[in-house]
Amino acid sequence: MSIKFRNYYLLIIFIIFLISLFLLAKPPYNAQATASASASITITDGVNPSLILFDPQNITYTTTTVPLNFFANDSFLSTVWYNLDNGANTTISANTTFTTASGSHTLRIYANDTGRLSNTTSVAFTVSVAGQQQEGGGTTGGGGGGGGGGASYPTAKAPEGKLYISKDIIKDKLAINENLDNYIKFVNEFKVPIKVTLDLSDISEFLYRIGLSKIEFELQPGEKLDFKLPIRASEDFKPDIYTGTIYVSYLGKTEEIPFVLEVVSSEPLFDIFLDIKENDLEPGENVLAEITITNIKETKQIDVNITYFIKDINGNTISEEKETRGFERQVNYVKRIPMPDYLKDDRYIIYIKVSHEDVINSASQIINIKSEKKLLSKKPVLAYSLVGFIVLASFFSILYLSLRKHVTTKNIFRGVMQQPYKVQKADTKARLEKQLKLLTKNYEERNITEDTYNKTKKKLEDMINKLDKK
Repeated sequence: MSIKFRNYYLLIIFIIFLISLFLLAKPPYNAQATASASASITITDGVNPSLILFDPQNITYTTTTVPLNFFANDSFLSTVWYNLDNGANTTISANTTFTTASGSHTLRIYANDTGRLSNTTSVAFTVSVAGQQQEGGGTTGGGGGGGGGGASYPTAKAPEGKLYISKDIIKDKLAINENLDNYIKFVNEFKVPIKVTLDLSDISEFLYRIGLSKIEFELQPGEKLDFKLPIRASEDFKPDIYTGTIYVSYLGKTEEIPFVLEVVSSEPLFDIFLDIKENDLEPGENVLAEITITNIKETKQIDVNITYFIKDINGNTISEEKETRGFERQVNYVKRIPMPDYLKDDRYIIYIKVSHEDVINSASQIINIKSEKKLLSKKPVLAYSLVGFIVLASFFSILYLSLRKHVTTKNIFRGVMQQPYKVQKADTKARLEKQLKLLTKNYEERNITEDTYNKTKKKLEDMINKLDKK
C-alpha cells in the first residue's frame, strides 16, 4: 500500500470514528418535556364499574356480626347496594357490618353508575354461634369450652417475590375544573396471596370521588389490578403546583408514590414547552432548561412574568427567581438554573410559572440529584473519549512517521541528483557513501520500509560503482 493511499485510508477511518463517537455520546432527547396546551375532554362512559368484595368470605363465622368490606370504582359511580339471601336491598356508601343468624347465607352486592352500567358479585358463607339454633331447623354443635387463649403462629419467613407497581411517581397537569383518570397497575409477583392497602388520604382533595381515602384489596399470585385514580382540579384551586403522597402497604412494608399536580388557568393565553435534557445532576450543578413560550391568543406583543422554582418532592420551595420577557408570537431561550450545593440525593421539581394579567400557565419536570453522579453513567462517554484520543494520537503519529519517511527518501534523492557533475570524484563518492550510511541508519531505526531501503540502497551503490569505473 502506498504512503499516500495509506494516509487517506487512516483519515477515512478517523472520520468514521468521530461520527460514531458523536452519535453515541449525544444525550437522548428527553421525552418528558411538558406541553401545556389546554384541552377540553369529553368522556363517554362505556365501562362497567369495578367491584371487589373482600368480606364476607367463603368461611364460617363464629359471630352474628359479619363485616362487609368492598371496593367499587367508576368515574360515574352512582349507587352501591346489597341483599342477604335475596331479601331487601340495602344501599351503602362505605364499608360496614351486618347482623344475621346462624346458618348458611348468600350475600350479593351490586354497583351501578349513571350510565346504567352495573356490576355484581356474591359470596356464600356460614354463621355458626355456639348454643344458637341455626336457620333451617339445625342446631349448632355442643357448647364450647372455657375461653381459649390467643392463637399462636410460628414465625414465618418473608415470602419471595415482590409487588410490581407500574409507577414510582404520579405527575399530571390539569386546567381548573378538569378531570383526569390516571391508572396504576399492581401485579402480585409473590407465590402467596397478599393484601394491599392504598392510603390516599394525603391526596384526597385532588380526587373527585368523595370519601376515597383508604382502599384495601387482595391479589392472588400472578393477579393484576389496574387501579383508577380519579384526579380533579376543582374550582377552589388556584393555578399552582400541588404535591402529596400515596402510601402502598403490604406484607408489613410501606412504599411511597409521590404525587405532583400542576393546576393552570382554564383558558391559557400561551403554551409553554420545557425541555431539560440532563435529568441526573450533582449538587451545585446547573440545570440547562430550554423554554419555548408561544402566544396562542394575542396578536400583539405582550409582557409575561416568569418565575423559576426549584421545589423538593414535597412541594417546599428551595429557590425562586423572577424575570419579565416581552415577545409577540414566540420566544425560545435556554435558562441556566443553579442547583444549591447542599441538596441531598432525591428527586426535585423544576417548575416554570408564566403569567400575564390574571392568566397563568406553567410547565415542570422532575430531576434527580445524585452526589456520586455519574462516573458510572458517564463511563461509556468517557471510554469513547479515551479511545478517540488514543486513535487521534495514533493517527497523527503514523502520519508524522509516514511524512518523515517520505521527506527523508526525497531528500536522499535530491541530495544525490543535485550533485554537480564537475565536483571532484572523491567528494562525490564521499557524499554518496554518507547518504548510504544515513539510509542504513534510517532503516535500522525503522523510519523507512525495507522495500524503500533496498531500492534506494541499490541506486546509491550503482552510482558509487559508476564513479569507481570512471
